[in-house]
Amino acid sequence: MGIAQERARTTAFAADDLPKRPRIPAELYRPRPLASTAMIATALVLFFGGGFVAWRIAISDAPLWLRIAGALPALLVAAHGGHLLGFIGHEGIHLMLYANRHVSMLAGTFFSAMTSFSAVGYGVAHWNHHRYTNFASDPDSQIYPAFQTFWKRFFLARSAGSRSHLRNTIRLARGLPLDLGYRLPFPPPVQRRLAQLNLGFLLFWFTLYVTVAIANPVFALFVVALPILFLVPMSGLRGYLEHAGTGRGLFRDTRSYAHPLYTRLFYGNNFHLEHHLYPAVPCYNLPAVHRRLRDGGELERWRSPVDASLLGPLVHTTAVSQYPCFSEEAAEELRDDPFTASA
Repeated sequence: MGIAQERARTTAFAADDLPKRPRIPAELYRPRPLASTAMIATALVLFFGGGFVAWRIAISDAPLWLRIAGALPALLVAAHGGHLLGFIGHEGIHLMLYANRHVSMLAGTFFSAMTSFSAVGYGVAHWNHHRYTNFASDPDSQIYPAFQTFWKRFFLARSAGSRSHLRNTIRLARGLPLDLGYRLPFPPPVQRRLAQLNLGFLLFWFTLYVTVAIANPVFALFVVALPILFLVPMSGLRGYLEHAGTGRGLFRDTRSYAHPLYTRLFYGNNFHLEHHLYPAVPCYNLPAVHRRLRDGGELERWRSPVDASLLGPLVHTTAVSQYPCFSEEAAEELRDDPFTASA
């Protein structure tokens, strides 16, 4: 499908023809501890393992060109592991890693802090992102439309989001209010303690990395610094894959990039449209949700932005597609509460 055609198909629905979320089986909402733990283990192995392999190659006696050629793929593997750690933070703030919501938050916050990710500050913004997707009240729509070309998105988008999330975390840790309509589903004192723990985790990992760097600077460079540096543009572009060029309302305000390779790489997080429809469903269950919606004709009925090709979705990281920021007019008739959907 061409870009112009996709844009034409992402206009708002008439008020009397709004789509509704089909009900899905209750088991799709249930976290599976082994699957969540396997995702965490995979992320850790890729992040540290890829960096370790890159370090070993870099300090070898091989010719320089061969060391560069060998270290770069290993660093990309490490960066992908860091990307998965960010997804673990995402699953944690959605309370989907484990059945206990506090364990989910703490696990997601701890592991994602390894890549300097402020999960709690991201979480409160992200819950608002789900509630107000693509409208001016969406925190993401206040950040990402400013970057309108591939290279600005590549170099600047993730750092802008990270600064905003860190500010949110610091304000929550200090007990200061945030100018957001939604908050995390915890009482204010618990949110404050979670934010303080998040800052503590960030300090813990930063201190550990500095200690390693003092002892072995080259090791720290390849195992920590370069993977995180590679991670920044990778994660910054993903938001444009998911939302650039999309429209308003259910089934239209985000995109799934459904090629099987993305499903394997991202543990199902590539089914972003399905995630917005059912934000309480763990990522590894989203492929099953996608199949139900596809086979039931829902995706075709609502002309949803789903791209099953490998390279097609990447065009939305360029200036061809802009990140949406719709005015609040008619917003309420298109919105419903994404967190009230039940089995």
